[in-house]
Amino acid sequence: MKPQHAITITGLLLFMLLSSFKAQAQSDSKIREKLEKLYAAGKFKKCEKLAEKYRSRQPSSAVPVYYLSRLAWDEYKAHPRMSSGAAWKNLRKASQLAALLPASYKDWKAHLRQGLAEYIQAQHDTSRVTMRPQLAVRQLEMDFGERHALYDFYFPPPDITIATVPEGPLNKVADMRREMILHAEKYVGIKYKYGGEKPETGFDCSGFVKFIYQHVGIDLPHNAHMQSMLEGKVIALEDAQPGDIIIFGSRYDGGHRTQHAGIFHSRVNGEVRVIHCVSRGVSIDGNNSSWEHYWKERVLFVKRLPDLDEAIPQE
Repeated sequence: MKPQHAITITGLLLFMLLSSFKAQAQSDSKIREKLEKLYAAGKFKKCEKLAEKYRSRQPSSAVPVYYLSRLAWDEYKAHPRMSSGAAWKNLRKASQLAALLPASYKDWKAHLRQGLAEYIQAQHDTSRVTMRPQLAVRQLEMDFGERHALYDFYFPPPDITIATVPEGPLNKVADMRREMILHAEKYVGIKYKYGGEKPETGFDCSGFVKFIYQHVGIDLPHNAHMQSMLEGKVIALEDAQPGDIIIFGSRYDGGHRTQHAGIFHSRVNGEVRVIHCVSRGVSIDGNNSSWEHYWKERVLFVKRLPDLDEAIPQE
C-alpha cells in the first residue's frame, strides 16, 4: 500500500490542478464575453485594444490571441486591394497569431491555412517570382507545417553538385553543407532585426550565419568581425563551396573592417549566389540583385571553418 501522506499529496496536487483549469475556464469565459460584445457591435478598435491588454495581462489565455487574429483577418478581407503590402501585412499577422492557438481552435487555424493558400494562388505569377506570394508560401510552412504545391517554384532546390559539392555518395562534410543550405532556404523572407538571431524575431547578418551553423552543431559568435577572425582557411570566392562564410568590408594597413557576413549558396553557370540577411530580410541573391550591384565589390574573403574542410578525415 502507498503511504497515506503520499496519497494525500497526490490528491492535493490533483485538486489544485483541477482548480487551476476551472479558474482559467472561468477567466476565458469572461474575456470572451467582453471581446465578443465589442466585436459584435462593430467596435473593432476598442476590441483590439482590449484584446491586447488581456493578452499582456493574461498570457495563458488563448482568447485574446484568437480575437486579434480574427480582427487582422477582417482587415485583410476588407482591404480594397488585397495584393497590397498593407493587406499582406494583416494576413500575415492573422496567420502568425492563429499558429499560436491551441488545438481547440482547429477550425480557425484551418480557415487561416486555407486563406494563405488562396492568397498564394491568387497572387501567383507564372512568369516570375514575386515577393508576397513567396513570403506567403514560407508563412504557410512556418505557421502550419504545410508545404504548398508552388513551394519549389518560389524556393527551387539548389543544384549543390553544380555548386562544387563532389558528385557521387555524400561524405560527412558534403552532407553537412547540403543540410546547411536546405535549412537556410527555409528562412528566406524572415525580416531583418538588429541583434536578431532567431526566426521568431528576425535576424541580422551575423545572427543568421550563427543560426545556420548552429543547426549543424557549430557554435559561432554573434558578430561579423569575430566570425571573420575564426580559425579556418581564408580562400578566394572562386574556390567557395556551399556553406562557407563570405566576409564583406574594407581593408586598411594591417587589417580589415568587417561590414557584413553571409553564406555562399551556390554557383550555377558561373553565377554566384549568396544567402544572407540584409535590410529587406533573408534572401538568396545573385545577378541583378544587391549582390551584383553592391556586395560583390566588397567581398574581403571566404572563411572555411575546420568542420567544413574536406582535408579532415571523414568518419
